[in-house]
Amino acid sequence: MKKSAAGHILIYRNSQKINGDNTPKYRGGLLLDGKTYDIGLCVYQSKSGIKYMSGSVIEILGVLEHVKPNADDISSNDF
Repeated sequence: MKKSAAGHILIYRNSQKINGDNTPKYRGGLLLDGKTYDIGLCVYQSKSGIKYMSGSVIEILGVLEHVKPNADDISSNDF
């Protein structure tokens, strides 16, 4: 089996609300094996009170513009 090349991932807090409450709380990108992917993550809480993230990864044709998040974009309260 051929070993895949290491990838680079960047996730940041999404400050834009495009579709109201359906907009992912976190956005980002993934560069893997020469392909670029868009990532969207939402934070949920289970009935038992455990917080978790769920999201999607979609391949895009262009190159993602890397965003440098602010230090206060992510806090321990986000998870």
